[in-house]
Amino acid sequence: MIFLQKNRLGETVHLNCFIVWFQMQSGSYLPARCALALFFLQIAAFTMLVPTCPPECICLSQTQVLCNSGGLQQIPKKLLPPTVEHLSLTRNHFPIIKSDSFAGLRYLRKLSLDGNNISIIKPFAFRGLPRLRELSIQQTPLATVAQFAFAGLQNITSIYLSHNKIRKVEGYAFAGTSNLRLLVLTNNPIHKIDSHAFSGLTNVERLSFPSVILYEVCKLSNETVNIAPDLATLRRRDLEGRGIEESDSEEELLNSNNNKDSDEESPNFPPPWLDEALPSILQIRRWSGVRQLEPDAFNGLDTVGYIKLAFMDLPGLQPGIFRGLTNVGVLSIQESDLGIIDGAAFDEMSFIKSLNILNNKIDAIEYLNITQEQRIGHVKFQGNHILEIPKAETLTIEVEKLTVISNHFPCNCHIHSLLEGPLANGSILDFISKNFCISPLEVNGMPMTNIDVESIGRCEEEVTRGNLEASKESVNDSNKISVLFLKCVCLIAVTIFTR
Repeated sequence: MIFLQKNRLGETVHLNCFIVWFQMQSGSYLPARCALALFFLQIAAFTMLVPTCPPECICLSQTQVLCNSGGLQQIPKKLLPPTVEHLSLTRNHFPIIKSDSFAGLRYLRKLSLDGNNISIIKPFAFRGLPRLRELSIQQTPLATVAQFAFAGLQNITSIYLSHNKIRKVEGYAFAGTSNLRLLVLTNNPIHKIDSHAFSGLTNVERLSFPSVILYEVCKLSNETVNIAPDLATLRRRDLEGRGIEESDSEEELLNSNNNKDSDEESPNFPPPWLDEALPSILQIRRWSGVRQLEPDAFNGLDTVGYIKLAFMDLPGLQPGIFRGLTNVGVLSIQESDLGIIDGAAFDEMSFIKSLNILNNKIDAIEYLNITQEQRIGHVKFQGNHILEIPKAETLTIEVEKLTVISNHFPCNCHIHSLLEGPLANGSILDFISKNFCISPLEVNGMPMTNIDVESIGRCEEEVTRGNLEASKESVNDSNKISVLFLKCVCLIAVTIFTR
């Protein structure tokens, strides 16, 4: 008897044709033990050819498998069809994704692990997936993007990591993912970005770090109420309070807030409607975003279309944060507390088409040194609140275009240093017509054009420095006269002796 079976490719396989042919030709039958061995060999071959599918899953085909809400506690790698291309493992129980968890699924192109209780991803967890293009890990308690967690995915183009509990991105987490185009990290409470966190990424279209904004309202009764459970609700209510229709485009909203033709101050957080709606509020606490950017946090990140750093709460921009960052379309630092800006934070970054510093609180600018060699196209300094005016001699801004509008500066004795520095961009009248005062209190929020700058005396230190410089010039002039006088005397003496 000849058993025939079709394999997964539709080819007819003769399981024991050769055995039967051998028996007919020899006219003899094999011993019982050999026959039994061949029987089990036949069963094994038959089993290998039958399509496999884990009992908790639905195999729509040998290339598409759904294992959603199946109660799986481990990844059924050995039971999956080796030809699977689309694999969905959502809403199961995988607390740990171990190294090489999917090795062998060489045809896999799309993998979803959304809704699992993933808390740890081991290094090289997705190694051995040369064809993987899209990976989604969302709605999980994952708290750390560990070192080398996504390393070795040389052909992946999209990684979705939004709506998790990610607080930290470790160094070299994405090493070797050189073809990644889209990395989504939104709606995570990211507090720390380690050095070289994105090293090895090239040609990323967009990298965004806006954290979830959560307002907790603490009433006199010590009862805590969440009035804005998500960013969408907060934005909608804020827009309604300002009489603006909600826009589906984040860029459109950003552009409307930063319209250079408008002198209207950009909205602050918390929004103004909050105090009116809840007069019994004792305290408002905001859960902020990134709190620590280590030096070289973006080193090795090359060719990015758009980087957005928003809602950060930093003690300062430390030296070397943007070192090694190169070929960026837009680098936008916005809606953040930047503390004290150390000018070395921007050292050794290069080829940035547009550097936007928008709607931030800045305690002070120690110095700023943006040179022509860095090839920065447009610096847009807009809507910021600066608590201390930087000294003119500490600022070097050599860029193709500089825009400084709608900012709030102290209108005190240091304003003369501000107007004489590079931020005024060569036009004092244009600068004061487009910027505002933040202090003293009586002029807070007023346009600079409403104050008489000339009536504000220079600071004592500036006067002292000016006097010292004048004294130095006077001494130098005296020294020059003395030297000239001595030369004349010597010349006269030489003339007399020669006669």
